[in-house]
Amino acid sequence: MDHNDVLFFSYQLLKKYPFILKVLRAKFPYLYIDEFQDTHPLQVEILKLIGAQETIVGIIGDEAQSIFSFQGADPGQFSSFKLPALKEYVMEDNRRSTNSIIDLLNAIRKDIVQQKIRNIQGDIPKLLVGERMAALTWAKKYCNNAEEICSLSRDNPTSNAMRRDFNGQTMNDKLLEELLDVDKSSSNNKYRSKVIASCLKAVEYAREGDIKKAIKEIESLERDIIDADKRRKTAIKSLYLLLEKYDDYRNKPLYDFYLLVKNNVKSEISKLGKGVAATFYETNTYEQLALCVNITEDFSNHKTIHKSKGDEFDNVLIVFDSSDELEVFLNPDLRKNEEHRICYVALSRARERLFINVPELKEDDFINKLKKIFKIEPV
Repeated sequence: MDHNDVLFFSYQLLKKYPFILKVLRAKFPYLYIDEFQDTHPLQVEILKLIGAQETIVGIIGDEAQSIFSFQGADPGQFSSFKLPALKEYVMEDNRRSTNSIIDLLNAIRKDIVQQKIRNIQGDIPKLLVGERMAALTWAKKYCNNAEEICSLSRDNPTSNAMRRDFNGQTMNDKLLEELLDVDKSSSNNKYRSKVIASCLKAVEYAREGDIKKAIKEIESLERDIIDADKRRKTAIKSLYLLLEKYDDYRNKPLYDFYLLVKNNVKSEISKLGKGVAATFYETNTYEQLALCVNITEDFSNHKTIHKSKGDEFDNVLIVFDSSDELEVFLNPDLRKNEEHRICYVALSRARERLFINVPELKEDDFINKLKKIFKIEPV
């Protein structure tokens, strides 16, 4: 059973056995849910059942920050949620950002006007045009290299590239999936790609400080070892070796990592002959695949916008893949366009300074419109 199964069967139980609701209402007389705009529809229905009698329900949320549609969330759920005698309150005070940042937020958001509680003017947001690492360097210099800059990106490969100081512009976020796909010709090959993917993930988890998850990833390859202590020791030994040899393969073809794993970790994985699989291992580097690893608990200064929900940072650099994403500032539609809402979430994380990076700007008319909003700087 996965998480959605738990929700579904929970709902079925509540409908079939109403006595469960009486128990829940007695145990939880007050129920408050934050970030309600990201709630799954089944969770909403369960909440309505609990709140229909006795339990006092409070929901806190923001439609403009609904960015989890891939998990079933719908921004309309917040505004349409109804219970008997429900009272509504709107919090318009912005206690986080400078006036310049709030002006930008108000320009792209039409449903409320945020009030400037700090009332500090602050710097005009900067639009940095050029390569993303150059933009980060420029922003750091602008902050006198004395303050931290948090970069926010739309996808994992970009945030990982920022963390790893990776300058390459071409990134394929599907490479891990392609690795499993090219090795699908036989069960032996499928096992080979699974081993390589798990070892690669383990290395990256460990390098980000999640040793427990790294060990668990390699332990999943040692199911034939019955004794739990021995299985764990074997996984730790393999992880130590892979980390120790990191500099030997990090910038080289994936084939080098494969050889290390086959010779020292899992000798039973199949050999690489000529063909599509061998070409993949030889033409893609370890680092290119490492960029695709999803770091769940990300405590770095470089993360995806989704992982920044609820956070705030003094200085924020938002990394865009193209100037097309700047459309949110010219024709905003936060109600219907989730990409615009994702951008809004990123913008609203900043307290003091806001930098936005795009690789290039082409159209003069477009640039003239942006000059009214940003100070444009080449990097």
